[in-house]
Amino acid sequence: MAGRIVDLLSERLKFEQSWKDNPDIANEKIVRPVIGIGLGSSGSNALGFVIAQDPNRRVLRSWEAHFPSPPLMHGVFELGKTYPDAKFI
Repeated sequence: MAGRIVDLLSERLKFEQSWKDNPDIANEKIVRPVIGIGLGSSGSNALGFVIAQDPNRRVLRSWEAHFPSPPLMHGVFELGKTYPDAKFI
């Protein structure tokens, strides 16, 4: 439990530093977001997978939700590439 708290606080500090290092993030415009939510077994995961197939859409990956900082730069993430800082959560 203590390790998880340390991890969460560490991510919070990285997040705060990202805001200081990249103040333009606050000026980013999100135009017409698509938000899909649903109860269990309602198909919300399937909807997310279908939306993710559109190259003009960007979906939030679970690891990005857990480790939001530093922010992912456009085009940096490559399928099939290994990321040494990645860890199982």
